[in-house]
Amino acid sequence: MRSWRRDLTPRGRLGLRAVSLVGALVLAVAVLEVSVAGAGTIPPLGAAINPGTGVWTTADQGDPPHDQNLKLPGLTGGATVSFESDGTAHIQAGTDADMYRALGYTHARFRLFEMDMARRQAEGRLAETTNDPAALPSDEYELDLGLLRASQRDWDSLPAQSPARAVLTQYTQGVNAAIAQMKKDNSLPLYYKLMNFPVEQWTPVDSLAVQRLETQTLAFDPLPTAYSYIAGAFGRQKFEQLYQPVGQNPQYPYDPGPYQKLPLTPIPARDDGAPTPTGGTVPQAAGQAQEFQTGSSQQAIEASAQFQDRLSQLPANAYHTIGDSNAWVVSGSLTASGKPILASDPHLNLTMPSIWYQVELRSPSYQLAGVTVPGIPAVLDGKNQHISWGLTNSQRPGTFYYLEQTDAAHPDQYYWDGQWRPMTKIVNKIKQHDGSTVTYTTRMTVHGPIMTVQGVTAAVWFAGTLPSDNLDSMLTVEKATSFDQFHQALRSWNTPAQNFAYADDSGNIGIVNAGLQPQTSDSCLPWLPMAGTGECDVTGSIPFEALPITYNPPSGFAQTANQREVGTDYPYYYGRGYDFFDQGWRSTEITKALTGATGVTSQQMQDLQMSSADDVARAMLPTVLSYLQAPGQQWDAVQTAALNDLKSWNYGVDANSTAATIWGRFMVLYGYAVWHPVWQQYKVPAPPRDVFTPRKNDSTYAVDGLNGLLINMTISDTANPVFAPAGSTTHTAPEVVRQAFAAAVADLKSKRGADVNTWKLGNGHKVMIASLLKSPTLDEGPFPSGGSGRTINSVVSAAPVRHGKTLTGVAVGGASWRMVVDWGTGQSVGIYPGGQSENPASPWYSDRLADWFAGKNRPIIEGDQALAATKGRTWTLNP
Repeated sequence: MRSWRRDLTPRGRLGLRAVSLVGALVLAVAVLEVSVAGAGTIPPLGAAINPGTGVWTTADQGDPPHDQNLKLPGLTGGATVSFESDGTAHIQAGTDADMYRALGYTHARFRLFEMDMARRQAEGRLAETTNDPAALPSDEYELDLGLLRASQRDWDSLPAQSPARAVLTQYTQGVNAAIAQMKKDNSLPLYYKLMNFPVEQWTPVDSLAVQRLETQTLAFDPLPTAYSYIAGAFGRQKFEQLYQPVGQNPQYPYDPGPYQKLPLTPIPARDDGAPTPTGGTVPQAAGQAQEFQTGSSQQAIEASAQFQDRLSQLPANAYHTIGDSNAWVVSGSLTASGKPILASDPHLNLTMPSIWYQVELRSPSYQLAGVTVPGIPAVLDGKNQHISWGLTNSQRPGTFYYLEQTDAAHPDQYYWDGQWRPMTKIVNKIKQHDGSTVTYTTRMTVHGPIMTVQGVTAAVWFAGTLPSDNLDSMLTVEKATSFDQFHQALRSWNTPAQNFAYADDSGNIGIVNAGLQPQTSDSCLPWLPMAGTGECDVTGSIPFEALPITYNPPSGFAQTANQREVGTDYPYYYGRGYDFFDQGWRSTEITKALTGATGVTSQQMQDLQMSSADDVARAMLPTVLSYLQAPGQQWDAVQTAALNDLKSWNYGVDANSTAATIWGRFMVLYGYAVWHPVWQQYKVPAPPRDVFTPRKNDSTYAVDGLNGLLINMTISDTANPVFAPAGSTTHTAPEVVRQAFAAAVADLKSKRGADVNTWKLGNGHKVMIASLLKSPTLDEGPFPSGGSGRTINSVVSAAPVRHGKTLTGVAVGGASWRMVVDWGTGQSVGIYPGGQSENPASPWYSDRLADWFAGKNRPIIEGDQALAATKGRTWTLNP
């Protein structure tokens, strides 16, 4: 019933500013549609279609705010919340406390359901909201991992005078005031009626749990378990030959050294239910060879398979799957304005409503503008009156896996540090949507929760549940006025590990890496599952003073795009190139664009954020073309047209590009031709993760970590034996290239016809802004799209599922927020895909999406400028 919406282009469809009544009618049709059988996670409906209290109340809720006096109990003075025409909120208060109360109130008025679902997921309480069979596995997983336990511990341990305790309390008061008002006005979000569960009061622990959930999304990494398959099959020598510690393409760390080696910093005590380590002396590691054998043993493979199967049942944000964000800073020596420019675009799951909510906050201590996460009282990506900052995920490892030694003769025990120890048991009661209760027991060792128990006992050590002062750290960042203050504020940031790009109005730029980085014995291999008997336990963390940092570099710019931040001579364990870090394709493109640049403008940086250039193609295509045009080589008409397309290609992975389609298909089949015989030779079992699993006959195990090696062999090691597997007719790289090209053209011709001009990338490569409830009715898209995980304008993630059908070729991850701050002109801009309201009947539900697609940012206005832009749309909040 929604096909009429999908026929429209993103700009045509999304440029409409429908009035609330029209939006309500569209949603009403959608409700009637799903009331028969349910859509996504929305259950079949009953009360939701009641004319008096159901969907029809949505029309009034969708109206934009107007000048209005409202009560917010708890205020000590007054506050105002003013809205631009696109819903951007400007909050001003006479005290800091009132500002945070007003922020909580505003978040809840526009994003209460989003906040509620986030806290319930983090706290293991999804099953009480829905009959979706995936909810219970999610709850069990979160209760094992322990975000709620960690959040409660953090709240209980906050000192009475802690700024974070005060802010969380004030924010909570604002949220609950909004809930009370919406209950009174019968204006709670429609979703509660659709899902048929009650709203509950907000607590400070809920905010901490939402923060922990974001940490989990960014830092809980299952890759060590997946690589157990390949490591076990190859053995150490072959494994190290293929999966080398650092990417085999050029690398551009923002901190090239020299580095200092300092004593490790103690890891904070967990105190989240795990037993307190006691006993004798921890035994020495048995040596790398033995540890490698342990980490890739059949026991590790079995445990990994169980864990991967468990992950497959979970929501997309339950663990780290997207590793794409960009941030760079340019010195005034290179800019047209003579002052620094900061560009930031964190890449996350793209959702309706968005993960972000845009605000300006003004009070005696704060003057902030940027984006917040509803549920968390902080501007995470933005600026104050003197400095600006943007975040990228560090990617370094904070998740370790331990194979615990257990025995049937010692039930519920594990062998650690020379003794049998009892596991700690935490009995959880999980309430379900029908009112029944499921009892679920979490078991803990000194390493953390047991995540697999069927024959193999494996525990996970996750930095994301360690004690953290992140909110205090962020509150201090928001008040910083210099790089030194900014740097020191991040000293107490524990997790997730992040790169904080920085630029200020005094002309300084830099990047600070912050967060715990656990270390083990040098004889252990933490990128694979390790022995849990004690010899590979975490011994401490890299000290803050030794973490990567750059300040006013000689190049005049610094960039971070999930690449390894340090060189190979860094004196601590920092992760493996194949296992955690991006290979550096986006980092290379940013570096090339900024090296030697002069007169750099904000618009140029906005354009760079939209770049779809593929550095793999830039590095390898010239060589591939030389092989395809070798003397005597002949191609038919379709092959010749495809070859000509590649010859004139600018390496841009654009939606309208046919060359991008040809190149993408060629790379898949070329990688398959090169690597698949290797997997067959070593009898590599098929791990269940998408990056390793062959999809029919057209995928490879050649994950991005092998592309650098493949490029080097293609160009300079053409006679490598890998190009001549047993039983093949090829002997060299040029022969394999030509066969893969012919196969790619034949495959595209069979699927799309003989006219190469119709092979546009966007016909089979799309992006969708996925609804919170996984409902096709509430999704935006799919829309034709360019980009990939290797392009600055990234489009990433596994295909979503709707009504049990996988939407092949559809991505739901990418640039969740784009921001550029120019300190010389004083102009800042930003955009995210979606809108400020979670209500589909609101004109602020998806009104930013067309501009986001087009790379058209909107001004970030502050202070007196906001008065004219918000006229007639102001809430005056009174005690």
